Amino acid sequence: MTKMLSVRDLHIGFGAGRTRVHAVRGVSFDVRKGRVLGVVGESGSGKSTVGRAIAGLLSPDSGTVSIDGVSVTAQQGLSRSERARQVQMVFQDPYSSLNPKMTVSEAIQEGLRNQPGFDRRAWPARRDELLDLVRLPRSAAPLLPRELSGGMRQRVCIARALAVEPRLLVADEITSSLDASVQGAVLNLIDEIRERTSITMVFISHNLAVVRYVSDEIVVMQRGEVVESGETETLLRSPQNEYTRSLLRAIPRLPSPRRQEGR
Repeated sequence: MTKMLSVRDLHIGFGAGRTRVHAVRGVSFDVRKGRVLGVVGESGSGKSTVGRAIAGLLSPDSGTVSIDGVSVTAQQGLSRSERARQVQMVFQDPYSSLNPKMTVSEAIQEGLRNQPGFDRRAWPARRDELLDLVRLPRSAAPLLPRELSGGMRQRVCIARALAVEPRLLVADEITSSLDASVQGAVLNLIDEIRERTSITMVFISHNLAVVRYVSDEIVVMQRGEVVESGETETLLRSPQNEYTRSLLRAIPRLPSPRRQEGR
């Protein structure tokens, strides 16, 4: 299977002098095309910082992020639309990610406006297609964020990210602000989108059970470093690092991945 994303020796720090914090230290991993990589670790492990660097929202001190063998960290001249077609990111808090004055339709369309070849006449059909993809009723199109539930808002954010048909989706703690029952529905949606679109994903979470549910492979981070990585079931069946074992012990019960049933 073709390697789609490659992160090599990534270093990221914040601040200067004695107050400088080394948030990411020499992180490296690959994601093959059409696969989901779960990045797990406690708060402060550097996992979200890595996700933002992949999405181009942070510039690393050193190291590279490459897509299909081409470094995107070195491509400072990339336009916003070119970057958007490569990587999209969905964040933890859907309400703060949405413009409260934009309707659902306007929010999803926002990322398409600057894309070459965007045809306003074709927009209604494309909007309905995206709403169907994230399992939102088409009647939600004229609603404002305040008129939606938290789970519905996160679905809008996912639809907006997918609107430009990115090659890579980075999902950063997208279920952590949702109720437990809603989390399951959003995880099922991510799993379904992956099956229908074959998009490559980096799925970031502090919750190892959540990461297991959606991921083909897992990278475990602690204090800015990768301490263990491997195929999901192999790593969780026989973790080699004590930190990974502690994450496992902290979870009363790991749910079985739904998408493996019936395969």
